[in-house]
Amino acid sequence: MLRGHAGVTVQSIALERRGVSDIEVVEIAKREDKIIVTMDKEFGYLCSLHKPPGIMLLRLRDPKVPNRLKAILCALEFSEKLYGYMTIYT
Repeated sequence: MLRGHAGVTVQSIALERRGVSDIEVVEIAKREDKIIVTMDKEFGYLCSLHKPPGIMLLRLRDPKVPNRLKAILCALEFSEKLYGYMTIYT
């Protein structure tokens, strides 16, 4: 877990809890009041049913790691406004 700007905490499910199901990811997000950041379109449907605190779906032309990080850093400017919504970042 990493702490960033303005007290924002970043957690990587892929690194810390590899192998958990998508439903478990949503439950973790709900329990820990975290916004899910993903490139997996299936989370849109899943989240409409299970209501996590928020979801940011990355739809990038070039999904290399530096571009994903850039998108996430831009989104941090709106961090409080992401709660309660599904945001698609292109």
